[in-house]
Amino acid sequence: MDISEKLKYYKTDLNANQSEATANYSEMAKKLGGEFLDLENPDVVKIKLFLNYDWFISNEYLSAEKNIQLSMLTKNQFQEAINTEKILILDLETTGLMGGAGTYPFLIGFGLLRSTGIEVIQYFLPDYGREHFAYNDLKKNFADKNILLSYNGKSYDLPLLRNRFILNRIDDSFENFRHLDLLHIVRRLWKNEFTNCSLENVEKELFKFSRWRDIEGALIPSAYFKYLSTGDLSEIKRIIQHNQQDIISLAALLFYLHQIENHNENLRLNQSLLENLCNLSINNADIRQSEKLFQTINAEYTSASDKTQVNLSILYKRKGHWQKAIDIWEDLLNKHNEILFAAEELAKFYEHHEGNPHSALLYAKRAKSYIEILKEIKTNDYLLIYEQNILHRIERLKTKIDNINF
Repeated sequence: MDISEKLKYYKTDLNANQSEATANYSEMAKKLGGEFLDLENPDVVKIKLFLNYDWFISNEYLSAEKNIQLSMLTKNQFQEAINTEKILILDLETTGLMGGAGTYPFLIGFGLLRSTGIEVIQYFLPDYGREHFAYNDLKKNFADKNILLSYNGKSYDLPLLRNRFILNRIDDSFENFRHLDLLHIVRRLWKNEFTNCSLENVEKELFKFSRWRDIEGALIPSAYFKYLSTGDLSEIKRIIQHNQQDIISLAALLFYLHQIENHNENLRLNQSLLENLCNLSINNADIRQSEKLFQTINAEYTSASDKTQVNLSILYKRKGHWQKAIDIWEDLLNKHNEILFAAEELAKFYEHHEGNPHSALLYAKRAKSYIEILKEIKTNDYLLIYEQNILHRIERLKTKIDNINF
């Protein structure tokens, strides 16, 4: 079969044994709980599922919101509120995990957030080719959406789908979409706390939910190849359920992250998560939110970590809130924490902002004394460079004081 005949096959209707093929596809669609995308071209099974929010949002503090605010967690990628009616959840099941032109998405799943629940729409491709029917259908049905929600979709799902659009000579349906990949947020919040950040593990850690009889993601490609060779749909049904659960969990995770950012006082968050939230708000230069979280940490867990205190003091310094910064630096010194940082910052403040070289010299000498103690334990290049800078500062301050006295 030459290339022209192959293209003719993939771009035209079934011709040989049409009635027999249609009957076989009809039985398959029925078993999968779906229907033909097009009766004249029975090559794509479209499966729909609707679940009320009450079915999968059981947390007493969790609710389905129409407008989602995630400016802090997305590092200001989404500064404005996100209308859930504009969100399209995406998750693919494919013939491999490496990507590239040879990887085929045989199950394309989407989720739509409705007023009372989530609608899951899936396109199952029972054979290679003719996927363009599915792509044309999703293009016309999701035209009113403009935000793509995924889990690792930026690195895998979306690039793969765009490759398939190109191979099928179809315009990119998601060209004007903004992409919200929740994997990046999960890593910012829990990478040092969870054993891994897979969606299945996030379900267990956050929602205390464990999938029952779920097929492992690594086994999905081989299960599809087995179906192609045997026609056995049992594993395909499990894959469809796996994909549905991924989409449902993404919706639940989206609402949970909204609660964490906007109503964290209602949640029982541990210190590690509060610290991460505080540092994210500091990175966003949101003093109000940073102070709120900082106070919560100090009230519930005695004291914020040195890292959080250092970061908040730098934000205060940048914004000109000098007394608040000084309070943190002096508190660190009193607790004998971050001595080099705090002493140097106080020396800078008194020398450059207050014009008080005498006070600046006291703090610079304190830093020098601490360096000498550290050198007795262990010397490294960083410490030697730091020592040179402090010695240079001390000499400069002594010169300033001499000039004043003179």
